[in-house]
Amino acid sequence: MDVFEAIAKRHSYRGAFKDTPILAEDLERIVQAGIQAPSGKNLQTTTFVIVNNPELVKKINAMHTSNVAMQQAKA
Repeated sequence: MDVFEAIAKRHSYRGAFKDTPILAEDLERIVQAGIQAPSGKNLQTTTFVIVNNPELVKKINAMHTSNVAMQQAKA
């Protein structure tokens, strides 16, 4: 796939999250891709935090009631 095909096929997901666990290997690939993605002026300002503890996810969710993504996150 070339860069133009990748750009044409990219999309954003706005639906509800599923309760299906993500394999650790897949999560590592996703985070690695995010780390390697370009940043404005190459400032490297992105930080990733992966939370797999269902109780902690609930606590974080409760702190971010205005964030739709967090509201959809389920433990």
